Amino acid sequence: MMGLCLVGSCQESATPASSPVSVVVPTESQIKEVPRPKVLRFGLTPYLPKEQMRKQFLPLAEYLSKALNIPVKLVFSKNYSSLAQLIKRGKIELAVLSPFAYVEAKKMHADLVPLVTHIADGSSTYVGYIVTRIGRGIEDVRQLKDKTFAFVDQQSASGFLYPQAYLAREGLVADKHFKKIRFAGNHAKVLEWVHKGYVDAGATYSTALKLASGDVEAGSGFKVIAKTGRIPYDAYCASGAVEPKLALEIKEIFKNLSTRNEIGRQVLGGAISINGFVEVDDVHYDEVRDVARLIQVDLAKTVDSGKQKP
Repeated sequence: MMGLCLVGSCQESATPASSPVSVVVPTESQIKEVPRPKVLRFGLTPYLPKEQMRKQFLPLAEYLSKALNIPVKLVFSKNYSSLAQLIKRGKIELAVLSPFAYVEAKKMHADLVPLVTHIADGSSTYVGYIVTRIGRGIEDVRQLKDKTFAFVDQQSASGFLYPQAYLAREGLVADKHFKKIRFAGNHAKVLEWVHKGYVDAGATYSTALKLASGDVEAGSGFKVIAKTGRIPYDAYCASGAVEPKLALEIKEIFKNLSTRNEIGRQVLGGAISINGFVEVDDVHYDEVRDVARLIQVDLAKTVDSGKQKP
């Protein structure tokens, strides 16, 4: 039996120098595969009404479930920030986070991994709008002085962050420029409030405006008085609970989906007009961080969205 000795304390080795060192290499059958989860919970930011979101993303969840052979369940968060809380509490494994919500969530969850973003209407970016109702006599944002204004949510890129940046470039500060600020909770509600005159103007984005313009009641009664810069689309993320091999598998499934083929046309499209997906990493959202730093957003001082009524 070989004894334990410190370096320099033993005069003679109990094992001849010529004896080979035996290394046991496990066979492939002995290597245990990481067990696949019994279910994947797919969290969604409620930037449109719940039923619209369900109609848009249920076919995608069902396709993922079939491709992975793992049930995929849609989970709808109450608001933008609560989606990050669901990740923190281990209640969801996948999430679609708006650009600014992703940036904020990444601060809390360093292991949050962006996999892809979607392409809609042929682009991986979109535009935010500031709108009012036709007939109000409002032609630009300066005429909104001492008026009421609706944002979507304090973690919405097109419904809060980028409109604030636009106002800053115009030398205006929202808290001082508007008489009252309200948070509607989603884009459709912002447009409803503008249409019904609950607020004088509001912040939204191109797809929401397109959907509202097709509404029989609202018609095309909105006037765009400002456009923000281009904004990267949402981050489709995996939490740290998702094993890297599975995350890569999910990423590849997304990347192979496209409306250029029959399966893609069955799964995608919808109200958001998703055409497909492209791979992204954390750096993709650095421009959102730059905008947030530019206007020095302090979320702690903003009103919790979804709790205000017109």
